[in-house]
Amino acid sequence: MKDNGRYQAITLGKEALILDTLEGHLWLWGKSNDGRLFIFYQGQVSPGKEMGDIVDQFPSEEPK
Repeated sequence: MKDNGRYQAITLGKEALILDTLEGHLWLWGKSNDGRLFIFYQGQVSPGKEMGDIVDQFPSEEPK
C-alpha cells in the first residue's frame, strides 16, 4: 500500500482499490478490456474497534 496522505491505494492486478482514510469512501479504478478507464464507487466503510471486528452484516439469502 502506498502512503499518499488522505488517499490510500492498493493495486489488484490491473485495478486499484482507493480508500479515503478521512471519510471512509471506497472506489475501484481500472481499465476495461477495450481500453477505457473506469472508476466505480463502492460505498463507505465503517471503522471497527479492533482488527477483525464485524461492523456490518447482511443476512445471506437461501437458494430457492
